[in-house]
Amino acid sequence: MKELKEIQHVGPILEAHFPLSRPRGKRWKTAQTRGSNPAQARQNECTEFAYHEVLNLVKMNYMQAGEVYFEKDFKHDKDPKNFLAMHSFLSLTFYWRLDCAAYYDYEIEFAFHECPFEEEVRKLFRAFPLERQAKEKVLQPNFKMFYRLCIEMMDPKFIFCFKR
Repeated sequence: MKELKEIQHVGPILEAHFPLSRPRGKRWKTAQTRGSNPAQARQNECTEFAYHEVLNLVKMNYMQAGEVYFEKDFKHDKDPKNFLAMHSFLSLTFYWRLDCAAYYDYEIEFAFHECPFEEEVRKLFRAFPLERQAKEKVLQPNFKMFYRLCIEMMDPKFIFCFKR
């Protein structure tokens, strides 16, 4: 019995000396309030602005009426698994996601699948400039399956049908 009591007290001691790193809220909020790196804060602000500008231009100029897509603003999502996520957009031909990395830089992931406006979007990367913050990603197992699973599995309130 004595051994069991001793074991129960080990957990708090281990936690005090070897704390597990757990996400404490959204990473982007911490990035905005750090104040120790104003250049990083300005870069993050520009990256987020450019992300939304590209997304708005894609919607205004390239999406077709009736096109089904997923879009979610994760900035105020309470799920601790999404502590790095800020926003995500996925259509049948274009994937666009904004995250705040563990080192507080905003990053963009993107992918194309037989996208008729790929060249125009890549030109926007240079115009804003997003070459350093935007990284092309290969969706697994492939783009079409990723899209299908996303549309099937995500909460229907984040699935939209584009209207002109």
